[in-house]
Amino acid sequence: YVERLIQKEWSPEQISDWMKKNMKISISHEWIYQYVLKDKLAGDSLYLHLRCKKKRKKRYGSNERRGILKNRIGIDFYQILSAETVSQFKPHPSVYRFAAKKLSLEPQQIMMVAAHSFDILGARHSGFRGAYINRYDLPYDESDYVPDITTGNFYELCDILEV
Repeated sequence: YVERLIQKEWSPEQISDWMKKNMKISISHEWIYQYVLKDKLAGDSLYLHLRCKKKRKKRYGSNERRGILKNRIGIDFYQILSAETVSQFKPHPSVYRFAAKKLSLEPQQIMMVAAHSFDILGARHSGFRGAYINRYDLPYDESDYVPDITTGNFYELCDILEV
């Protein structure tokens, strides 16, 4: 069904909702995006049916401020860890092991904060704590690996964490 609906130019979010309501099958939209990416890497063309067909612009300029992100919560980040570094996609455990090693911390000392339940599921499976920012009031993927904290926005999370 997934391939057929993508070919009809349905979004992964629409497919996920439709399958849950009509087929009683719970598949996250993140999983569908991963499926489309694997299809693309295999040389197939499902990705051509996704709605967003923008060309990504290459960035030019200085790397002087790379890794220092200004944001609206008053915290500066001095290091950015990316799944690209380990050539894997979340929720692969190597992504989370890399983060723990790079930070010189045990997994239970780290909290993954994300607005995608798929990311939290992988982090929890790897022993991390998890905070799910459920901005759109979506159901969490059915799993034993539930987030420690679920909030509607980052401000609520800051209040809960007292930061």
